[in-house]
Amino acid sequence: MADSLSLPRQLKEEIIRWEDTYFYKLKQHFRSDDFHLYGKGGVTIDELDHIMEYYKYMEPDVIILQCGIVDCAPRAFTKFELTVLGKLHLIKIFKQFAPLFRKIRRICYTDIKSFSDCIHNIKAKCPNSVHISVSILPADAAYEKKLPGISNQIEKYNKVLAGATSIIDTFQFPKSGIASDYHHLTKFGHQVIFGLLRDKIYEMAN
Repeated sequence: MADSLSLPRQLKEEIIRWEDTYFYKLKQHFRSDDFHLYGKGGVTIDELDHIMEYYKYMEPDVIILQCGIVDCAPRAFTKFELTVLGKLHLIKIFKQFAPLFRKIRRICYTDIKSFSDCIHNIKAKCPNSVHISVSILPADAAYEKKLPGISNQIEKYNKVLAGATSIIDTFQFPKSGIASDYHHLTKFGHQVIFGLLRDKIYEMAN
């Protein structure tokens, strides 16, 4: 269950095709197992928590979560405010003030308590499943400059994931695996995530 990092997409530097994704690579590697993906761009943890009401009846042996950057990133506006501004056709006017609003308001889509609650809700819905998470990718200096406070947010939300799941730590993730938008995966990044997940699954199966 993941956000857009799991999906094919057009990057500035390359196209990520379905066959390049870490999910596809997992399906091909573990051919005797049944893998399903719920992936959605911009998804927040509360949406994944909600959709688990349906997926829990699949009784999965393993649940892999790859999410969090959408939840924790510093925002200028809430989702509701963006909806209102969009309907009033005021997005372009207010967008120019976004850096200032982010600095002053210090809001995000999902506060840390709600994020933790949703993770535990997902676990409670599938108590017999093994719960694995991929930590939120680290922010470099350029990403921190663009979104002041993002590094601290990533650290806090990763601690929640580490406390509730068997986490795959991406703190030392290679820079060449992260796209120029600072948070999506390049082809090489997908290959790295695939390898980490493959090894984790083997580790937990033995």
